[in-house]
Amino acid sequence: QLGRFYDDAIMSQKKADEVLEILKTAGDDRECENQLVLLLGFNTFDFIRVLRQHRMMILYCTLLASAQSGAEKERIMSKMNSDPELSRVLYQLQETEKEDIIRDKRSIRAQMRQ
Repeated sequence: QLGRFYDDAIMSQKKADEVLEILKTAGDDRECENQLVLLLGFNTFDFIRVLRQHRMMILYCTLLASAQSGAEKERIMSKMNSDPELSRVLYQLQETEKEDIIRDKRSIRAQMRQ
């Protein structure tokens, strides 16, 4: 989403990395919001509000998607399972993945019948 605010892809990626670091390290929501405003500017406040409101979900889903190994992925999933809010998000991700697999298999079967 930062691409909406920054035309340069490199700058956008750099800001995204910095945003993730703030989401990870800020002590509380207020500190998170303040740091994001300093980083991104007040003109992005609606976006910052969404980031703050969904801080942990955005952080952990991004960490999970960028995990480099099975062990790292398992560690992140374990942390998510230990938090009631994040465990619901993890469950939804797993159910969506199952639905995608089923849809893909049905599509393959349909193509084979033709």
